[in-house]
Amino acid sequence: MSMASSQSHLAAVLQTHPTSLRLWTIAIAIECAKGRVREARWMYKEALKSIPLSSSLWTQYLKFEVDQLDITRQPPSEEQKSCLLDIVSQAGKLGVTMELIERLLMTS
Repeated sequence: MSMASSQSHLAAVLQTHPTSLRLWTIAIAIECAKGRVREARWMYKEALKSIPLSSSLWTQYLKFEVDQLDITRQPPSEEQKSCLLDIVSQAGKLGVTMELIERLLMTS
């Protein structure tokens, strides 16, 4: 089975099982492995629409966004910090607890 065929199959399975954290994680990992940041970001947002109360998914998404920062070259911009805090805030509005991560972000 080709990679394109595998991705097409995975997309079809996700439509059938949109609340499967494992399937979303696999699909996102494929996009990340290909260096397709924009697509991975979109997939995280779609996954969170389907599984909004998954603290694991929110944490993975936040880690993904943090990984996109190159803090060895320059500190995060206000826009980047705002994006990260927005993720924590959105999760919090849904009752997903990410207090430790929020504290880490506020101190960095």
